[in-house]
Amino acid sequence: MKPNVRLLGIILCMSPAACGMGAGDSRSSGRVESVIPAPKPYEVSVIELRRGIFNRETVCNGRLEAIRKVDIIAEGYGRIESVNVGEGDHVKRGDVIASTDRIQAAISLRRARLEYDRAIVSMSERLLDYGYSLSDTGMVSPSQMKLIRMMSGLTDAEIGLEQAESGFGKCEIRAPFSGVIANLECQEYEPAGKRICTLIDGNRYRVRFNILETEYSLIEKGGVVSVMPFYDSSVALDGRIVSINPLVGQNGQISVCAEVPGTPQLLDGMNVRVILRKSVPDMFVIPKNAVVSRDGRDVVFLFREGRSVWTYVNILMGNGSEYAVEADKSRDAVLREGDLVIVDGNYNLGDNTAVVLND
Repeated sequence: MKPNVRLLGIILCMSPAACGMGAGDSRSSGRVESVIPAPKPYEVSVIELRRGIFNRETVCNGRLEAIRKVDIIAEGYGRIESVNVGEGDHVKRGDVIASTDRIQAAISLRRARLEYDRAIVSMSERLLDYGYSLSDTGMVSPSQMKLIRMMSGLTDAEIGLEQAESGFGKCEIRAPFSGVIANLECQEYEPAGKRICTLIDGNRYRVRFNILETEYSLIEKGGVVSVMPFYDSSVALDGRIVSINPLVGQNGQISVCAEVPGTPQLLDGMNVRVILRKSVPDMFVIPKNAVVSRDGRDVVFLFREGRSVWTYVNILMGNGSEYAVEADKSRDAVLREGDLVIVDGNYNLGDNTAVVLND
């Protein structure tokens, strides 16, 4: 069968090549080429790199001890009549913590006073033997008066009276200083002579901690430390080192003692974090968030002419918020004063990435 010449001509005319149109002529074919927009620059924040003082920090664990702490003992006679405090109670100096039976103490005091009165009478008689009266004691020589007092028993009677008065006074157990009651052990009607409680002065604490001998250069007597309880790092108290043990222990540690002021947040025996600080001059100091990890190494990005510059660094020291760094010369890195270090928006950056400064 012969081909339909007319139909074949129509088909050939529909072909772009047959109709005189190039295959890539989008204007003739009606097609639109897609255009990929340039990536939007990352917004970053920078600081100017300067040499300055770096506050080196070393963190140790310590334990608080109240500087003034005493066990209160019921030293009176008989039994405990009353206990006037509870654990956690605050008392002032001179407050009565507890009291004991006074009957036996009162009897002993009365007997001591009688012995004292007898000794006075005896001394009066001795003075008359020497031609003096009680009103003339100022005329008696000191050596002779000493002999008369001993022979009359007045010296012994005075000592006995002082002891009896002291024993009677101990029937009321008073706080020797202001503080808080802890470890209450005795109750009413228990025998005297036992420990009643512990009194703690919370106005000042001693904190003991150990440092490695390699960190010995960080400490000196009078040096400043910061102390904070583990349960709340926002509570930070500054104290000073008061003693350094001049011996290195078997585990390579040195014992250090510091004193800090007390607050209601601190307790005797509490475990605390101790931070030692020492100023190191002439260091490049940058925020910790300026350092990122690339290829398993520490990197900072510098801002130069709208581009990020990948720069390897070595971290020399660190504290809670900053690093002291130097350029990693083994990677041909260079840091100069005045460089703009990117400190925010750097986590997704690479070398030579387009960046723009935040307003």
